[in-house]
Amino acid sequence: MDIEKTLLAIQSHKKYNGQIAYRRHLPGQEASYADPKEPLPAAIKAYLAKEGITRLYAHQAAALDAVRRGENIVVVTPTASGKTLCYNLPVLSELIADDNARALFLFPTKALTQDQLATVNGFGIVPAAVYDGDTPDTVKPTIREQARVILTNPDMLHLGILPNHLKWHNLFSHLRFVVIDEIHTYRGVFGTQVAHVIRRLRRLAQEHGADPQFILTSATIANPKQHAERLTGLPVSLIAGSGAPQGARDFVFWRVPQRTTYLSEAAWLLEVLLTERARTIAFARARQVVERMLRRVQQKVAAPLAHCLMAYRGGYLPAERRAIEQALFSGKLLGVVATNALELGIDVGDMDVCVIAGYPGTIASTWQQAGRVGRRERPSLVIFIAVANPLDQYFLRHPEMFFNKPTESALIDTANPYLLLGQARCAAHELPLSPQDLSLWDPVLLDLLTILEEDGEVTKSDGRWFYVGQDYPAQKVNLRTTGGTFLLRDRSAGNRLIGTMDRHTAFSEAYPGAVYLHQGHTYRAEELDVPGETAYLRQVDVDYYTMVGRQKSTEILTTLAEKELHSHYFAIGQLKVRTKVTGYIKKHELTGQVLGGDNLSLPEEVLETMGMWFSPSPELVAKVEEAGLNLMGGLHAVEHAAIALLPLFAMCDRNDVGGLSTTVHTQTGRPTIFIHDAYQGGVGFAEKGFERAEELLAATLEAVATCPCENGCPNCIHSPKCSNFNRPLDKEAAIMLLYGLLGQEYKRQGRKELPSLLRQNIRRQLHRLKGVEA
Repeated sequence: MDIEKTLLAIQSHKKYNGQIAYRRHLPGQEASYADPKEPLPAAIKAYLAKEGITRLYAHQAAALDAVRRGENIVVVTPTASGKTLCYNLPVLSELIADDNARALFLFPTKALTQDQLATVNGFGIVPAAVYDGDTPDTVKPTIREQARVILTNPDMLHLGILPNHLKWHNLFSHLRFVVIDEIHTYRGVFGTQVAHVIRRLRRLAQEHGADPQFILTSATIANPKQHAERLTGLPVSLIAGSGAPQGARDFVFWRVPQRTTYLSEAAWLLEVLLTERARTIAFARARQVVERMLRRVQQKVAAPLAHCLMAYRGGYLPAERRAIEQALFSGKLLGVVATNALELGIDVGDMDVCVIAGYPGTIASTWQQAGRVGRRERPSLVIFIAVANPLDQYFLRHPEMFFNKPTESALIDTANPYLLLGQARCAAHELPLSPQDLSLWDPVLLDLLTILEEDGEVTKSDGRWFYVGQDYPAQKVNLRTTGGTFLLRDRSAGNRLIGTMDRHTAFSEAYPGAVYLHQGHTYRAEELDVPGETAYLRQVDVDYYTMVGRQKSTEILTTLAEKELHSHYFAIGQLKVRTKVTGYIKKHELTGQVLGGDNLSLPEEVLETMGMWFSPSPELVAKVEEAGLNLMGGLHAVEHAAIALLPLFAMCDRNDVGGLSTTVHTQTGRPTIFIHDAYQGGVGFAEKGFERAEELLAATLEAVATCPCENGCPNCIHSPKCSNFNRPLDKEAAIMLLYGLLGQEYKRQGRKELPSLLRQNIRRQLHRLKGVEA
């Protein structure tokens, strides 16, 4: 691809008006090679020669040597740097040397599992197979007995393999290696659950006589060694520093013009890129944004070009996902609009341009998405469209911060009792827990076993805890969410299943009246059957989308730590958050105009989690009120902006965090702002905010105070997920509060006079209205 030609086509378009705010050229990197200390088996050498690989990159040789020394390792290098060989070479070498040895490969998504199966089979050395939810029951016994490399995901390991470990004796008794790919995705609730699953795996392997070695890979994060050790509970050696070559990359920051939406900008950019035949992958933050973007492009571009672009996201059925992946890899599609479901290392072929519509939430994810293009040393173009929220606008104003900022830490909390409780039931069901097993987990496990014993779930005999429940515990634990999975059925097609979503998303996107998009088609939800975990939809043709409204309350359960910052009160502790969906509004697809809405009555959701809260001093509150500003609007605005900026300090997404603000909280007795983890039990995000409160508030003040808007906008204090539809908000009150919270004096600018020329024009308009010549 000719990057300059592509950029010229974009800049020559009638809609281009200087939107490129910043451009940085990232030069390519030459390869760095090394030889392993011991030669590879002849069969592997033959495969590498067939692929045109004559030498290993330095990090590949280092990984091979470390594994041969018996070390558990984590390999941290950029996308497309050959991490796959870092585990395939040592694993397959050992499987050649030992005819009984087995290996288990874990991938976070089914798509990545299928992709890596093709890679393993390409060696033609040992039988390998995928074992996941899409595997037919008829072939499962053969896979259990014959496959020497099992490729699966943590969900199937948790739900289908570990509870049935007796059927998997051949695997567990000869398990030599466990590969865990893309560990940066295992954070928060999902990462914490996976850490428990890995401990259950280690326990069962030991029971069957094996002690597997672990090989982990990751995108760049701040704490790869620490994170790998927390996931596995084992010491891990770090292999970092890529020896792979990299093509030159141009990174563009895109400013969305006023009175224009980022969806419109992304859509016409995709039109240009399709016309230029530039193979493009576009990322958006939300499922429905992906669908709306696809729909706009298909409405503008004529066939057959319109059919060369498809959407890809979670919730699609397996056959649909496989078809899209194959069309991408084969080159049948010119592009795809995706959520982060395509962020991981699936080989999507040679892509040229990556459009990132909205900051993905972390630096690590941004580089992962950018790494989807420019493989095989090809030049590539990345266009980051800064959407209207404080964090995106912060990077737009300070692009150097994006390139200089270190990547975030991945956070998990293996002591979270809410998540460990379900895992304890699973572990006891698989095999009675012994006192020795307790060392695998946090000491809180002993307390949980006592509770389970009191509740009749387990019984203690001969020093061990036996599960005596009548259910299948693994079915009660969803690794990725804290609720159930809802089915989406199309009533206009005989209740055909079209997708799935978790409980919280169903309450937000599949309530009666909600508009739902799927591959460019529009549906309206008619019924949400909560007990049956099913949403019934009907295909319609409407020109609006919907937004949900909620009522929310927060109760402080325990205060774990307190501190004073510039005479203001800050605390961290456990909260109970109650949320109830109360209604929705309809907004026009293009103009955003509110077209109406309706009231709703859905069951209340209760969340017990970790949160931080802070209260401005009475003196600061008095100053805000004396200035005639809206205190509630200021607190609400600070809450929104602080939540938006928290991903700068904790590896989280805006949607991983919730908040609430009030002028008088019943327990604090003062105006209070709450920021909490959006997961049961909490996973560490609020703690990061509490630890770095002053830095968080300083970044929040900078984002709000430097925004050129007069009264607040999506770039600074509006939130796209506000339960109260961004009412009330007071930007100046927020600035005064933030200055005060940071121990600084805020000097009001006073009322701004209208420019004299504008005053004259207004007078002329007034005179015309009165029928008087100016």
